[in-house]
Amino acid sequence: MSSTAAAAITLCDVTKSFRADRGLWRRWRGDAGTRPRAVLDAVSLTVQRGEIFGLVGANGAGKTTLLKILSTVLLPDAGTATVDGLDVVTQAALVRRRLAVVPADERALFWRISATENVRLFASLYGLSGAARDAAVQQALDLVGLGSVGKQQVGSFSSGMRQRTLIARALVTRPPILILDEPTRSLDPVTARELRRFIRDVLCTQLGATIVLATHSTEEALQLCDRAALLVRGRVVATDTLARLQAAVGGARVRVRVDAAHEARARALLHLPVDVISPAIDGLVALDATLPDAVHAPVVVEALVRAGVRVAEFAPVPLTLADLLESVGVESPPGEVLRHA
Repeated sequence: MSSTAAAAITLCDVTKSFRADRGLWRRWRGDAGTRPRAVLDAVSLTVQRGEIFGLVGANGAGKTTLLKILSTVLLPDAGTATVDGLDVVTQAALVRRRLAVVPADERALFWRISATENVRLFASLYGLSGAARDAAVQQALDLVGLGSVGKQQVGSFSSGMRQRTLIARALVTRPPILILDEPTRSLDPVTARELRRFIRDVLCTQLGATIVLATHSTEEALQLCDRAALLVRGRVVATDTLARLQAAVGGARVRVRVDAAHEARARALLHLPVDVISPAIDGLVALDATLPDAVHAPVVVEALVRAGVRVAEFAPVPLTLADLLESVGVESPPGEVLRHA
């Protein structure tokens, strides 16, 4: 499905600026106290129905601002945005019935009341009442795996359970479009992996929801997203499937941890540029290199072992946001925080 008319979300030249304080000294001198700073610069993209679409960028790239415009919290300065064919400016009330937002901050919940009461409150705000509301609340909690603990206070929950409560709150009206703002930001690796599986298997496959996922994690984007847009300083620098974006990086990056005494021999045998060399730890040194492709990995390991090099580790290096930006000819922004966890 590629027709814009059939798309779940479309943005055309969406622009947003905020005014930054220029300081008390300039104000005292009579200069203008503020100056505009572009946060989104002519952003255009299309999200198809039923896909998981990633907004991938460093902190400060404009992801959250874009999500706020889609959810009608902010108005764009210029350009148009539609959700399910509805304009986010002129049909905001209808847009809010077609999507739900799962914020990154678990403090968006009321910690001193139960999960059931949290979800029930938002169901009431959406106009549900009586038995229909209570059934929808229980169904949403069951769906996220919290049906048996719904009466417990949210303050007693783990971060993963709070994140699932936020998702249940969003699901109570069964909107066709979900906006997830860095859903695994505060989770440990195991809980994050479980939540990603839930997003893919339940929200997308079982419920058929269209999902817009904002993340700074390339690992998360690669695991979840069908397509993604790379955002840098408020501009979309690339939009494609993650497989194509990854292929554009070229080669397969690996980390080889060898006996420090064998470092020179390993470097000579690799016949490849070594990107990073870590200091020797416990008698081992780590070399990061880029192979022509993943198929060469077993050949390289065999050559090292045959040459008497003690190989303690040979593992792929996760693709980073900086790698993706470099592959499309964009330098990593110095003012934005790049992460790949």
